[in-house]
Amino acid sequence: MSERDRAQSPTDLETAESPPTFPRGIDLRDETAPKREPAPTNEVLIITGYSGAGRTGAARALEDLDWYVVDNLPPTMLPALVGMMSNDPTAGVHRLAVGVDVRSRTFFTSLATTLEQLKASGIAYRVIFLEATRQALVKRYESNRRPHPLQGSG
Repeated sequence: MSERDRAQSPTDLETAESPPTFPRGIDLRDETAPKREPAPTNEVLIITGYSGAGRTGAARALEDLDWYVVDNLPPTMLPALVGMMSNDPTAGVHRLAVGVDVRSRTFFTSLATTLEQLKASGIAYRVIFLEATRQALVKRYESNRRPHPLQGSG
């Protein structure tokens, strides 16, 4: 190999794939800088809506996307669950989705109160209300071989 070939061949610091972006012999790593992991952002998603509109299907899809999902949670239990997620960062739960059934007036009222508590605690959340046409709801229930509550007794 000639002097010229050796001068043009890659060294240990540089290769044809990734040439150095800084002068040779200068180490730009700062060993004194503290190592920081990006802080995970807690996400809370509350899924509710008409019975048969797809709440359980949405919960399954979120589970597939690595969300921690609790379906049919009474709204009054939501602050405790969110508190566990927020207070224990080592638990590994940073995305929580909760399916809430608000068919009864009591549960709907308690959900509104719970959302006010979360907001006052500085906990960010999103609510997704799923809906469907009356015909779609009845059709979904008929596929389960039981009448939808909108159908009444007949």
